[in-house]
Amino acid sequence: MNIILCEGKTDAILISYFLIAVHKYSYSKKEIVKLPIEKNNEEVNWYSKEAHSLAIWAVGGYDRLKQCLAAVIERNESEMRSAYRFDKIILMLDRDTRTDEQILTDISVWFQESNIRYKAKIKFDNWIECSMALKKMPTEDYLIDILPLVIPPEGEGALETFLLNSLRDNSDEDKSVINESRQYIQKIQEVSYLKKKRFREKACLGSVLSVFSPDWVFSDINNRIRSVRWEEIHNINKAFQNLE
Repeated sequence: MNIILCEGKTDAILISYFLIAVHKYSYSKKEIVKLPIEKNNEEVNWYSKEAHSLAIWAVGGYDRLKQCLAAVIERNESEMRSAYRFDKIILMLDRDTRTDEQILTDISVWFQESNIRYKAKIKFDNWIECSMALKKMPTEDYLIDILPLVIPPEGEGALETFLLNSLRDNSDEDKSVINESRQYIQKIQEVSYLKKKRFREKACLGSVLSVFSPDWVFSDINNRIRSVRWEEIHNINKAFQNLE
């Protein structure tokens, strides 16, 4: 089993479209194992491809990533059946105003507090070979791979930016709607709701989808997002090459 830990539900939804469109994963109603969701803004969804199972856990914010990573590792430690342990863990992080050094320091602390052992230097967009100890006698080490992905809050690479740029190419009318929405969001960007830069692209995407489907018919929005050229996302952000 594999798992993606991301901050919010928007990221979780968009990455699921990528996995379904490009890698032919299917949404699964079956909950393979129980994960400790504690807050209303958290959500776990499961996906499958052949014999592989993948969970996407929207943890409810950057500050929750440490606790949720620890929960995944703790679950692995206690699980006696290898088929029900997570072998690959992806940490999908929003950069916001944090520096690379701040995020890398946080990740190293998360690893230390979760009793994750590793030798190579932690780098963004690179798989890290790690090990952990299973709670069994005699003791046994278990190998896992962890991939830290940083999604920039602006410019090329952000999921919302990629989505907006792709939708803009559908027609002149769609391009006009997106350009006007961006100008409007830029005009009101100082309001309290948009203080974080990444919220501005999210707000723009939300306003565009509202125009495309003013009565919020989900099937219409779903078809719009499915029409995105998801196969091109690896050209936008190197991170997705390693995610593949």
